[in-house]
Amino acid sequence: MGKPKELWILGIGLEILSTLSGTMGKQLIRLSELSRRSAPRCANSLFTAGLLVNTIAGPILDMAAYSFAAQSLIAPFGGLDVIWNAALAPYILKETLTRSRLQACGLIFIGTVLSGVFGSHEDEEQYTLALLEEKLLSWRLGLYVVCLILFVAFNILVPMRRPKKDLIRGISLGVTAGSIAGNMFCVKAGVELIETSIWNQEGEIWTNFFPYAVLVGAAFFALSNVYFLTQGLLEFEALFMVTIYEGSMIVANCISAAVVLLELEMLPLWRVTLYSMCVAMVCLGMVSISWTEAWSVSKRSISEVALSSDVTIVGGSDATMQGDVEMEVPLEEGLRQCGANQRTASKVASISNAMGAPQSLKTKTDTTSEEATASKVECSTSSDSTSSTALDAGGKTSGRSSPADESPGRAQPDNMAAVSTTEGPFEATELQMSL
Repeated sequence: MGKPKELWILGIGLEILSTLSGTMGKQLIRLSELSRRSAPRCANSLFTAGLLVNTIAGPILDMAAYSFAAQSLIAPFGGLDVIWNAALAPYILKETLTRSRLQACGLIFIGTVLSGVFGSHEDEEQYTLALLEEKLLSWRLGLYVVCLILFVAFNILVPMRRPKKDLIRGISLGVTAGSIAGNMFCVKAGVELIETSIWNQEGEIWTNFFPYAVLVGAAFFALSNVYFLTQGLLEFEALFMVTIYEGSMIVANCISAAVVLLELEMLPLWRVTLYSMCVAMVCLGMVSISWTEAWSVSKRSISEVALSSDVTIVGGSDATMQGDVEMEVPLEEGLRQCGANQRTASKVASISNAMGAPQSLKTKTDTTSEEATASKVECSTSSDSTSSTALDAGGKTSGRSSPADESPGRAQPDNMAAVSTTEGPFEATELQMSL
């Protein structure tokens, strides 16, 4: 006796519950970090609870969902995690739900619903041991796993080595966690084998090593992503990290379903095309949220530097409210935190060093306007000679210099270096430095 058909709707319902539990787990982890200073004991309990929900409740509901519907159909519904997160974060984590975030959530919701319409509603009639061995023990899986290992290794060795709370590091943590968690083909194969042994009373399935290898693979993908996701949630807001994570998971899930399990080969071309467009719409909504959050993180970067640098608040206790903050940071780091690319910041620091200027700067920043599209830093040092150097975003320079005693009795002009760039999530960033 085979399992009942037309149960894909139940699979979608279980996946919706799974996304809700996943959202609560991730927000508990983030809340534990936010309350660590005010209530350390409570923070530890929240962290443990979030970790348990994320690693136990979520995967169990996922397994149940994948037993009733095709992996390619379930995958886009992971995007609902972002919608639950955006709806609950303002109340639980006190994060702001902006208009751009709301519009992006609308895109995700529409794409998710339509993917359920055009995706595959027909699962394999019966996943036998022989069929799963044919699909999983193939060159396709070998090539897929090699590409995944290389991708994860690159992220660990390159972007994740950047300083904590660095934007690129944050994106890398989220993408790596999602790319690992999205490999649900082992979960799908495992629950199908369990169902087959129950419905058809085929206990001899478990005398073979293959089902155990599949279950070990499912546990590995479910647990190995937790480290990267947890680290990201401890360093960044949940709205930013969850969006990166879920977007990467959906892409990995859809790709593995199509490449490893060949689920889309049963659909006509027009449905595959519309399904792909719906998945792209979900990813577009996530990219929109990620870009907005990245820009928000960038605007707060100077404040993050202040947490790990010597900071002097000008004007007493009300100065921060007025946005009048002064701090001293290494020259190159200060320029990078304000939006200059690596090459430009290094070049300005080299010029400053060659001119004998100090390799640190005092910055004064106005953080009053959260919606400002430009960030300006003014910094000053002293030097015995006067020179002016300008660098554009491409790193080209032009300059002039004159002795300090050229005009005795007159105030000497400051040494100036200016950098302008429009790279990254900044719309515009202007740095002005007096050497």
